[in-house]
Amino acid sequence: MKKSFYLLIVLSCFGLKSYACECSKMLWAEWSENGIKNSINNNGLIVIGELISSTTEGYKFKVIEVFKGTIKKNQIIEGAYPTSCSGRPHPKRTGKWIFYGNYEEYENEQILDFNTCGPTRSLEYPSIFSKEQNKNYWKQELQLLNIEFKKTVKFEI
Repeated sequence: MKKSFYLLIVLSCFGLKSYACECSKMLWAEWSENGIKNSINNNGLIVIGELISSTTEGYKFKVIEVFKGTIKKNQIIEGAYPTSCSGRPHPKRTGKWIFYGNYEEYENEQILDFNTCGPTRSLEYPSIFSKEQNKNYWKQELQLLNIEFKKTVKFEI
């Protein structure tokens, strides 16, 4: 009986797969032109939106500006958390966000998803840098987005 118990403990420690998301670099942690260009190329939807709600089930954004994707201004987009790397907007950080995401096939459904390691973030509530750094990073990022998509979006934070 003791051997079975110890075997069960050992197997449970080593025999389980880990499904945690690992980021080599958080793209929102430090602005870089190459990081943003990579995100532009790897995401089918890039918008400025207002976070309407965020729950354990999913989130909703109202689209303010569209850089990339087939959606329209004022459209409500809804996303969910299909993987361990899916980003989850903090429910108390409503307001304006920059959103980089994709519609992913998950259990025969198309679900809007964004990667927690990517540059999707609140524009009004900087997570790890000062408000001044946040403004400077956003100014550079918006300039790059305008150049890449031949737009003239003006959006102050």
